[in-house]
Amino acid sequence: MRSLRGSGRSRVITALATIILIPILLAPGAEAQSSSPNDGDLKDSIQIRTNKTAAVLAGDTAWITLSIRGQADVDDLRFTATLDGQPVAYPENTVDHSGPYNGYGLKEKETDYVAFQITAPMVDKKAHLPLELQVTWTEDGSPRSASETVKVPVVTFSGEPYELVSDEVTLSEADNGWVRIRLAGLAPQLDDVRVAVTDPTGLTIHYPQETYTSLLRDARLENGETDEANFRLGEEHWGQSFAVELKVDYTLGGEAMTRTHQVTITS
Repeated sequence: MRSLRGSGRSRVITALATIILIPILLAPGAEAQSSSPNDGDLKDSIQIRTNKTAAVLAGDTAWITLSIRGQADVDDLRFTATLDGQPVAYPENTVDHSGPYNGYGLKEKETDYVAFQITAPMVDKKAHLPLELQVTWTEDGSPRSASETVKVPVVTFSGEPYELVSDEVTLSEADNGWVRIRLAGLAPQLDDVRVAVTDPTGLTIHYPQETYTSLLRDARLENGETDEANFRLGEEHWGQSFAVELKVDYTLGGEAMTRTHQVTITS
């Protein structure tokens, strides 16, 4: 009889343990806890909106910024980086990392930016160097980390007053037809910069200044500065890929000048 009672107690204890264990196994997040808690899916938490930074002249030291946007509520958001395998510098108030300008927290749909000081290496010709990012943050009380790569255009001084950052522009759905042409200043100062498409002539294009577009910040482009000229393609051209001739008018040292460029647009 004692053995039967002991067996009964064992069955009761086993049943109770099973009852306790089942909710734990079925609890939300139980499966996630079995994987590395530090591995995060960056695009579900933070959107890095800048895939290519402003251009930097080879040999120059300059600050570059990345636009970021919260996809969820995150805290303690920190970025470290290397440029082409070499260390970068950070703002004085953060020393060994860069954080959002408005504080370490980033709310869902909030936009902010982070900054890095880089020294562009000497290159023989224009290059797009990788800025390797390591990102850490806290979400729902759990620490997470991820990595991302952004391109940094490095241009060389060729005697020209400016250089296009890229002669290829790819539009996403979020661009809503807006084409962004980035120009990197090489001369001390260009004034009255105007950009327009001259060929093909049948394109439907909206210019902010009606017949041309100037630069986003102002009509002046200085050495070491990168700015962009924006115009919007008509919706009938969306989903197409074509080459355009771009005319850039500007004044250098009081003399009016013009250059043309071939640019491929894919929408």
